[in-house]
Amino acid sequence: MGNPDLKKYQFTTTRERPLTEQAAFRVDQPTKAALKAGKIHNWQELCRQALDRALSEIEAEEDIGGWQRFVNFTTISPSNPCSKRIIRL
Repeated sequence: MGNPDLKKYQFTTTRERPLTEQAAFRVDQPTKAALKAGKIHNWQELCRQALDRALSEIEAEEDIGGWQRFVNFTTISPSNPCSKRIIRL
């Protein structure tokens, strides 16, 4: 009839967005050996944070317009009247 106390032993989370999905990626043999040896504590969370950061940067670039975020300003100076400065927004 099943375990009546099953709810008591289920995974719980305090995250804003629960981790319900899985993703996999390939690494080389030395990297895998280092991860299995525990050289990076909690490497899974480190990967999640790096992916979240990368996605945030991509979304920010898309909001600004990608290439449009580089704006050319022409400045006139006595030493170089045709100098250009590229300013990253």
